[in-house]
Amino acid sequence: MFFGHLAEKDVESVIDSMFPKEAAQGDDVIVQGQEGDNFYIVEEGTFDVFVKRGDAPPGKVLAYGPGDMFGELALMYNAQRAATVSATSSAKLWALDRDSFQMMLTTTENTKKKQYEGFLENVAILQDLTKYELGRLSDILDTQLYETDEAIISQGDEGNYFYILEDGEAKAFIGGERGEIEVKHYKKPGEYFGEIALLTSATRKATVRAAGEGCSVLSVSRNDFDLVLGPIKDILGKHIDKYPEYADFLREEATRQEEEAAEKEKIDQMKDTSRRAGVSAQAISEERMKAWQKPSFPKPEDVVKRIKGYIDSNAKLQVLFGHLTDAAIVEVIDAMRPQTVEKGERLITQGEDGDFFYIVDEGEFEVFVQRGDNPPSKVMEYGPGGMFGELGLMYNAPRAATVTSTSSAKVWALDRESFQLMLTTAENTRHTQYEGFLLQIDLFKHLTRYEISQLSDMLESELYDSGEDIVKQGDVGKYFYIVEDGEAKAYITGEKGEVEVKHYNKQGDYFGEIALITSSERRATVRATGGGCSVLSVSCEDFDRVLGPIKDVLSKNIDNYPAYADVIRELVDGS
Repeated sequence: MFFGHLAEKDVESVIDSMFPKEAAQGDDVIVQGQEGDNFYIVEEGTFDVFVKRGDAPPGKVLAYGPGDMFGELALMYNAQRAATVSATSSAKLWALDRDSFQMMLTTTENTKKKQYEGFLENVAILQDLTKYELGRLSDILDTQLYETDEAIISQGDEGNYFYILEDGEAKAFIGGERGEIEVKHYKKPGEYFGEIALLTSATRKATVRAAGEGCSVLSVSRNDFDLVLGPIKDILGKHIDKYPEYADFLREEATRQEEEAAEKEKIDQMKDTSRRAGVSAQAISEERMKAWQKPSFPKPEDVVKRIKGYIDSNAKLQVLFGHLTDAAIVEVIDAMRPQTVEKGERLITQGEDGDFFYIVDEGEFEVFVQRGDNPPSKVMEYGPGGMFGELGLMYNAPRAATVTSTSSAKVWALDRESFQLMLTTAENTRHTQYEGFLLQIDLFKHLTRYEISQLSDMLESELYDSGEDIVKQGDVGKYFYIVEDGEAKAYITGEKGEVEVKHYNKQGDYFGEIALITSSERRATVRATGGGCSVLSVSCEDFDRVLGPIKDVLSKNIDNYPAYADVIRELVDGS
């Protein structure tokens, strides 16, 4: 869990930082309840592990000998020790402190990120990406290991991934009438293949296999690339003369898309001939996203606050805006255009199609509805802060009423196209962020990208005021939490009162994950602090329903999860 993702030379650096420690028979190396910041590996001697529960005397739960290790949670958390480890003979250990480990980890990650960016800068197809875009792309590269002769890609398969050689070597082969012929040898870190997959899902023209003693490769799928940076064919299309080797692929892809669009239009027309007209929400297509440009009408800060106040206080609008972050709402407000309305002017007319939503900033309006052959009757009035036409943001529906100004007026108008596409962009950004949080959590290492995506869809955002409890010590745990914004602190209550044991102040910090394995009692209280916080949560019940009980997977790979080993064994033994 701690060292598996490090390169061999980085593991050697960690070992070099370990300092020797000796223990006499009867010495307590760590003591339950005390804070600890060292991790230990036993070189010589033996140790017993004792756990004290409540008022009962300490009970022996484990024994350690040469090669065993303990105290690993101290590398991550400033948490109290959960057990006492006593030497049962003279012993020698190697110790590693948290500060050294975390500093080396940070240095390693930064070095690796720069190395990945260096690889990407040398890929011809990525030459027009900015430094920022290359940085984002390096963050989504996945490392995969392949044994000698194992196929990385196979000739004839559909290509959806692009690969960069990180270490080792690989060879490309083309199979034909005369059998398989070697056509390329990849042996330098940074060499790449399969880049056509970023342009189109054409079939692979060669098989690439790990060679020598095997290899590790970095990979990214076209879907992930497009989600984070947009379709690269659009970038290449603007500079096609610079990429003659990809020109044919670009033209073929453009032709294919045109044919697919034409075919889709035919099918839609055939469907429309047998479908009656009605109200429908418009689908968000890739073409709409590409053709759209976000409108911007900058406003003074006091105006933005005033409009946001109107939105926040309107219960009806929570269906449309309630799930958006403050930043996303401000983006929507920025897209609202000012519109002046003369006295007596009809802003919307009953029966006409409408695709605008309005917020009244100044002036007065009256609302009339005509029923059957009766003359229109007044049903409502609007003044500053009033809003109408909200259904126009969702549906291509006829207006249900006429709204006429009774004075000179000023309104803020938002069109459906802008609202829907901004909403889609906000959802995609948030979805990517949530997946990023989940990918950093050791408990979910075994999940596939698809499962991570499913899990991110289940996360619910909750707000907590400063001083409000998120989980309480002693309560049964049923939810797992991730810090989305703000900060929180964990406290343990004992004989000496309440003691702070952990400060969660980074986006992506998480707690309560044991609830996904077992519904045991919470061992600490976690409380919102500072200016409060928002957390993402998922219940054990929802997790099991969509992805299956996580304890079943963990129990098969228990050695990969030492931090949760005791909890898993208790479950397995008790079942």
